[in-house]
Amino acid sequence: MQIERLDNIQHDLEDTAAHLDALSRMLRGHALYLRHSRLADNSADIAFIERHLSGLDLSISDLRGVARNIAKVA
Repeated sequence: MQIERLDNIQHDLEDTAAHLDALSRMLRGHALYLRHSRLADNSADIAFIERHLSGLDLSISDLRGVARNIAKVA
């Protein structure tokens, strides 16, 4: 595989991780908003968001790990 192509893949992985990280921050903020909202019982929504955040964080970590491994090779 060409080094240039590996660089492109690495860049794409880093960009995707950054986008997912921004999404994660947004969802954490939304969960915090829901937690402090008194309009309705939001416990099910909060639990749903928090369950998915841990998986999202693992995906972000995996993407960044693969990008770091590519950087070592490229």
